[in-house]
Amino acid sequence: MAYFEPKIAAARKHPDKVFVLLSGDFNHLWKEDTVYMAESLTPTTMDVSCHHFAAFWKKLLADMLEVKPPHPSHYSAAIGKLSVLTRTFVTCPSWMVKFYDIDSVAADPLVTFSKGLSDHARVRFHIKRKCCAGGARRRISPVIANSPRLAEVLSALLEAAQLDSLTAPVRLEMHKACILEAGRISREFYFKADPESALQKLM
Repeated sequence: MAYFEPKIAAARKHPDKVFVLLSGDFNHLWKEDTVYMAESLTPTTMDVSCHHFAAFWKKLLADMLEVKPPHPSHYSAAIGKLSVLTRTFVTCPSWMVKFYDIDSVAADPLVTFSKGLSDHARVRFHIKRKCCAGGARRRISPVIANSPRLAEVLSALLEAAQLDSLTAPVRLEMHKACILEAGRISREFYFKADPESALQKLM
């Protein structure tokens, strides 16, 4: 615990310089975790006798974001149940999540077990910028820039970003990103497209 705490604290204070990712088999279940029967995939319960270990990790990682795969990643052949034991935690503050696509996908643990490889499935973690990828930034159309929708969206993004807590260079970069993201969302709103799609680009 003494090893992790200073690194997590540094990442929270300087997210532009320090990024911490913890991923692996934590070998515990939290009380709110969903467990499934392997044959029917129906939700069920599991008798967990190590809640004190879960409490330890939850306290240590309370300030980190957990990125959970949409499907179970572990198969317990002894009881025929599926659960999530491979967990991924990142030091992404709430404002940073606005600008990144973050996801985790697990393979099928039943397949890896049947092949004699492991009772754990391979888990892929992915993070990328939502906007301004693959080329130079493009200007926002004056029509969109002067629209009331952009002002509304930008206000919400800036409030979530909490720019006052950042250093000057990062604050400037995040403010630019907020403006571009607000322009993209506003444009898609007026074009009746999906405003949350990360594949849209500013015209």
